[in-house]
Amino acid sequence: MMHAPYCYNDAYAWRGDKTFDDTAPLRVIMVGFINERKGVLKMAELLQEFSAKLNRKMQLVVCGTRPLEDKVAAFGNATFEVLLKGNCSPDQLRDEYRQAHICLYPSLGDEWGLVPVEAMASGVPVVGSLLAQSAEAVIEHGVNGWTVNAENQQQLKDTVWDAIQTPAAKLSEMSALARQAVNHISAETSGLAFLSVINHALAKQRTTK
Repeated sequence: MMHAPYCYNDAYAWRGDKTFDDTAPLRVIMVGFINERKGVLKMAELLQEFSAKLNRKMQLVVCGTRPLEDKVAAFGNATFEVLLKGNCSPDQLRDEYRQAHICLYPSLGDEWGLVPVEAMASGVPVVGSLLAQSAEAVIEHGVNGWTVNAENQQQLKDTVWDAIQTPAAKLSEMSALARQAVNHISAETSGLAFLSVINHALAKQRTTK
């Protein structure tokens, strides 16, 4: 079997230094449509619950639109702030990755899923659903992020709980390892990988004639 990773748009990735601070509000980012498949509503519900348990202010930044924006916003309170950013330009998204501490990607189904890759390229550890191939390909659980079966509600809850309790020093370490894990993914390497697959198929076809 040959693996050809999808590339991501490097314009969206933050390449500067990342800082993590246990005394600052925990800033969590989600990117994509605000719908059931992306799991945004469930994450807003969990983070609201967890912010009260931890006695720490949290911010959920959502870069995307429709159709559940109002329902997600309704979870906001004094300790849990919901920031709906709408569709972001490359500059805006890059700045949101700069500020983010953790990215949540609890998708219920994606062929690949570019968000985990661009978040990790920005130094943001990701809680990634194993129902998106990118999470399985680039996230090493507990090392540079966390993987989870997003259909298992208890596992999802436990994994997000573990992630948001991660100390700043550990997040900083995971941040560097996240970047390392996706350094090989680019438009050039993906194109070469696809070309390799085509050449392999053509060579196999010739040997069977």
